[in-house]
Amino acid sequence: MKKYILIYAYGLFNELESNYWNELISELNEKGYEIFFLTSCIPKHDLMADWWVFPERLDDVECPLFTTKNSKTSDFENQVLNRERQWYKSNSPDRLKKLRFLRSMYRLLLENLNPNLVVLANGQHATELILKKEVAELNIPLIYFERGCLPKSWHFDLKGITASSTIAKSSFDYAQSANLDKVENYFKFFRNQSETWWHQPENLDAKPIREKFGLSDDTKIVLFANQLDNDTSNLLHSPNFSSNLDAFRWFANSMTGSIEDIFFLVKKHPMYKGGTDDFTKILDEYDLNGKWVDDIPLFECLKQCDYVAAVNSTLIFEALIFEKPVLQLGMSILDNKQIVYHIDNPKNIQSIHDWLSKKDFKQRLSRYKQFMAYMIDHELSFFLKEKNKLNLKGEQLAADLFLSQVRNDERTGKYPLNFLFEYRAYQDLKLKNYSLSALSKMLKRIITEIGRRSRKKIRI
Repeated sequence: MKKYILIYAYGLFNELESNYWNELISELNEKGYEIFFLTSCIPKHDLMADWWVFPERLDDVECPLFTTKNSKTSDFENQVLNRERQWYKSNSPDRLKKLRFLRSMYRLLLENLNPNLVVLANGQHATELILKKEVAELNIPLIYFERGCLPKSWHFDLKGITASSTIAKSSFDYAQSANLDKVENYFKFFRNQSETWWHQPENLDAKPIREKFGLSDDTKIVLFANQLDNDTSNLLHSPNFSSNLDAFRWFANSMTGSIEDIFFLVKKHPMYKGGTDDFTKILDEYDLNGKWVDDIPLFECLKQCDYVAAVNSTLIFEALIFEKPVLQLGMSILDNKQIVYHIDNPKNIQSIHDWLSKKDFKQRLSRYKQFMAYMIDHELSFFLKEKNKLNLKGEQLAADLFLSQVRNDERTGKYPLNFLFEYRAYQDLKLKNYSLSALSKMLKRIITEIGRRSRKKIRI
């Protein structure tokens, strides 16, 4: 029997991320804890821990051969089903059945592993809501994590991610001391490199943006960051707008009365799959001078623009490093920090006037440096290759947080080699009138499970 920490993470870790996790695993192993991963796909690089592949969507859950009796759908089940529809739109008739199957599977996994702590990525997708429910009912400590607000960092928190995190819900004491030299060094490093969270197009056309679009030096360039509608921040933390396009429509309408000579540079998110003409049509509808672009790297946009507007993209943090005034249309970690120009109510556009006039902008930049000095020292866990050179905290910050939250009792669990067999027995109680075909399929599954057991890598 061993002490376990269960980490639910998305797969396809790159080499830097894998190195980070392996260093964290080693640190926790030394403290007496085994790590068990649930990952959305087979890791590309070796992890020094056992892992299972989990279904990210309910539609991808492979259901057992039995069918449960239809019963009234609970409030929690309706919440999960609604969230799945929000994210993936379609409405499969088997989702309730798959939800119940996955919930019982997670319960058995947790009972076998009996972890001292669960670390959950995101926590807001439907399948994560199911695991979170079981973790809460078994009174297991829980930590959330998500990509940090700066590239190549993780943000771990006890309450949630992004605008739901502890730091987002808190006011900030700017009177506390801050290591401004460290944050200045990081900002300088950041401005001299070109990596962000998402892959950017090559800068094949190296013309300056003003030259590319025939803009005068007096024209102000406003960068609007396109976001993904099914991204957690856009889906759950944009209370005033139904979609990113809806947010841009409001923004364009609100800018029609501006006396400034403005060019709107609407930057496509690299993973955006929506209509390429939708944003251009809004520019035309409101007779605004601008362009939807997908061929200019983000850093060039940030260097050359005068203002930045976004719902709550991490681009707002990068823009402030480039000392650009930011108009935030949604909710983020920067809420209540007096740093961004924030739209709380779409009917009140005073923030737009303050943004364009750069009201108190020097003070806002000063607050941002103080705030990010705190984030870098206390909140963000970096897997950046240069983290030691920049004196940034890496896996040790995460390890310290994990160890502060694990149960202090002598809780131990067992490696769930026989978990699937126990679960199969649990199913057998519900199976009636086996057909030869059904028995054959079950036998094949059990043989497959035996093979997976021998490799100690199991796909569920």
